[in-house]
Amino acid sequence: MKSRTLHISELSTKDACIEQIVVFYETFGEQVEVTVSLARKFGEMFDIPFAANRLLSGSALVKFHAGYVLIMGKREALRAPIEARYKVECEPARMKHIAACKDLFDDDSARRMLRLRLTTEYNAECADALAKYNEKCAPIWDAFMADRAALWATCYIKDEVPK
Repeated sequence: MKSRTLHISELSTKDACIEQIVVFYETFGEQVEVTVSLARKFGEMFDIPFAANRLLSGSALVKFHAGYVLIMGKREALRAPIEARYKVECEPARMKHIAACKDLFDDDSARRMLRLRLTTEYNAECADALAKYNEKCAPIWDAFMADRAALWATCYIKDEVPK
C-alpha cells in the first residue's frame, strides 16, 4: 500500500486542536490520501508528534520513535559543528556579557534595565554569527522536518489500525 486515506473526522476524534483541524481542512478538505511525498511537502504545517502519538497504533508508534531517533541523530550530526563554530565566534562577547551581568540578577528595576541593555549589546555583537548559524542550519531543519513527516507517513500508511 502506497497511500492511506486520512479523514478530518479522525483528527477530531483523536482530539486534534482546532488550529490543526482548520489547517487540514484549508489544505486538503474533508480527507486526503496520505503519501510519503505529500507528507514531505506539507509536513512542516502539521504537528507530527501529535499525529504519531494519536494516529498510530502502538506497534507503529514504536517504529516511528525508532526512526525518529535516527533522524534526530542525523540532524544533530550536521548541526553540532555549525553550533560549535557559532559558540567559538561568540565566546568573547559571551564572556564579556557574563562578567558585566554577574551582579545584576535581583529584582531592582535599574539593574534589570542595565542587564537588558547589556543583553541587547551582546545580541548585537553576535548578530552576524547568529545569522550565519541560522542560514547554515535552515536546510538541515527543512530536511529534518521533511524526513520526520515522511517517517510518520510511512508508519501511518503501513499501520493497520482498526476503525
